Amino acid sequence: MIFGSMGWFFWDWNQANSRVEKLVFQPQIVQSGDTLWSLAENSGLQIDTRTLVLKIMEYNQLTDTTIQTGQVIYTPISENQP
Repeated sequence: MIFGSMGWFFWDWNQANSRVEKLVFQPQIVQSGDTLWSLAENSGLQIDTRTLVLKIMEYNQLTDTTIQTGQVIYTPISENQP
């Protein structure tokens, strides 16, 4: 039973990872009150918010989650379809 659960977990993780690699980003100006979490959560994508925050940080080469009003960052808007 444990191995069955682990198999499902890895299959699900593989699916999510594949989707994250296909994200399309666009520039966005940070508004007052924005956080990486809120930007990821409001992307409309059906991908885990934590994963999106990490991907936004990676794409923008951020070393922490601090963003400033007026800053331009790239956020995911869709998945690139084959």
